[in-house]
Amino acid sequence: MVRPYSFIKLMPEQIEELDLFLNGGYVHYGTRVRRRARAVWMSHQGETVAQISRRLNISQRSIRKWFKIYKKQDLAGLKGKYFYRNTAE
Repeated sequence: MVRPYSFIKLMPEQIEELDLFLNGGYVHYGTRVRRRARAVWMSHQGETVAQISRRLNISQRSIRKWFKIYKKQDLAGLKGKYFYRNTAE
């Protein structure tokens, strides 16, 4: 079952961290991480997964994956190695 109205509700400290990240506070991270963070921000602003998917030209499945990771690990999850498979395991 697809849930098109999956929203992220940010706490004040998360809002501050994302705002700093998206507005130049972390210049050494690439566009992929910024796109992930932007999707979280857009969800907080009330946009649906379908709307975010269309605006960022990313699959809804990927966006839901980003949201799941963000809920577990905050911004560190979007920046971290969580997205990469560990070949040693």
